[in-house]
Amino acid sequence: MTLRLFASILSLSLMVGCGGSDDPGDDTAGDDTAGDDTAGDDTIDPPQPTSLERCADPEAAVEPAWEVDNIRAPLVGLTVLDRTILVSSEDGAVKTWDLPAGSGSPTAPHYGTPFIDEGEVMRAIAAATPGGADGFAGLDVTGRAHVWDPSGAALADPIQLVAEAGTFVALDADLTRVAGGTAAFAGGLAVADLATGEVTGPLETQLWGIAAARFASTGALVSVGHWYGCAAIEVRDAEDPTVVTGYWDSCHWDGPQVQGWFNAVAIAPDGSQAIAVGDGGYARFDLADVAAGPIALVQGPQPFRHVEWSVGDELAFALGPSIVDEGASTVVVWSAPTTGEGDAVLRETDVPLAIGFALDPAAGLLLSAGSVGLVRGHACGE
Repeated sequence: MTLRLFASILSLSLMVGCGGSDDPGDDTAGDDTAGDDTAGDDTIDPPQPTSLERCADPEAAVEPAWEVDNIRAPLVGLTVLDRTILVSSEDGAVKTWDLPAGSGSPTAPHYGTPFIDEGEVMRAIAAATPGGADGFAGLDVTGRAHVWDPSGAALADPIQLVAEAGTFVALDADLTRVAGGTAAFAGGLAVADLATGEVTGPLETQLWGIAAARFASTGALVSVGHWYGCAAIEVRDAEDPTVVTGYWDSCHWDGPQVQGWFNAVAIAPDGSQAIAVGDGGYARFDLADVAAGPIALVQGPQPFRHVEWSVGDELAFALGPSIVDEGASTVVVWSAPTTGEGDAVLRETDVPLAIGFALDPAAGLLLSAGSVGLVRGHACGE
């Protein structure tokens, strides 16, 4: 049991014992007012700005800070949980690189714990949705889902989630559900209960293809892809994933058509909004009303494959292949507010060709993984 999970259980016990106060501002267990972060508080304080904000400055050079060599085989996946980088490679290995604790100078990570030394290749890996217990999930080329705690201990037996090679995977904040799918028509989306191993899916969907999915802290499952070549997004109730609570595609609204796929999605910590990026640009949605269309939509020629949202900095970082250099990837930094307007490209910069992307807010780094086997940290300015 992780410390955070133990703390959650203790908080629940306090709520039961105290009756669960709903008195605004009393700072007691069960208080559901925003901003105090007390035991039983069911709201999430807004994230604070980090040193990533300097990455938005076009005058701040984005330069190599460190790199580590996977050595054994080319990398196929990367994800990050707090100070732990998880990578998967073509030889079937899954292992960690541990970032130094705290903030400060961008020091290279050290080799951590092998989760799997040799197994089926795991092209899809993901960290649990922040705000709950810590964990990782992977979906291998046989369609089996694996779930681990940060030490590499299995939290459940492997689950046959889908019938073909997995291409995307997601793990909820409470480590109760894993979702994933394939490159097959419609995406083959399925959700498994980790306690029972029961699988729900493949789920019926309006999407002709799904490229990525993530759980929101609210429990919603958000998937993105396309419908008839128009970018699309779908929201489901994770407790009953057969229920679609929201859907939008750009063929069925009065705004401009977004051609191609949405390839990646990032969700605000409070679960209220999502940013989707893909072949046609960038879109920000209210997850309570995705049918209304994007709150903000910015189209452009640059395709994207990954996106991360630093909400406290009001910045989104998208990664895709460079349109001018086949040996490079392009990072685009967007202004990404959670209220009002202002979504726009702030800067673009190239990094060595990457297959994965993440953020290290504490050190102000952009993290990438190259198929050549290198994990890199990129520093923004000084």
